[in-house]
Amino acid sequence: SGAIFGLVGALGVFLWRHEELLGAGSRAGLNSILQTCALNLMIGLIPGSQIDNWGHIGGAIGGAAVAFLIGPNFKMQRSLMGNKLVDEPLVPLPFAR
Repeated sequence: SGAIFGLVGALGVFLWRHEELLGAGSRAGLNSILQTCALNLMIGLIPGSQIDNWGHIGGAIGGAAVAFLIGPNFKMQRSLMGNKLVDEPLVPLPFAR
């Protein structure tokens, strides 16, 4: 479940980072993610639930951090020849082009 929260954290970073490109769907997706995570964390606070909230929180933070550093960072590049979408990650991987 921590890995699932890692994917959710990465999706949250993607939606937040590309809000300009994705429009209103990005904000709706972020709200949905936050509500779902809050609900899961509240369920984890119920005595006897045996849900590891720290695993969920760690997964979400780890996924968000990795997505922020090496995940896609799409930018619209404008030129006289037209517009094109380019990826400019904060930390480019040496083997990726």
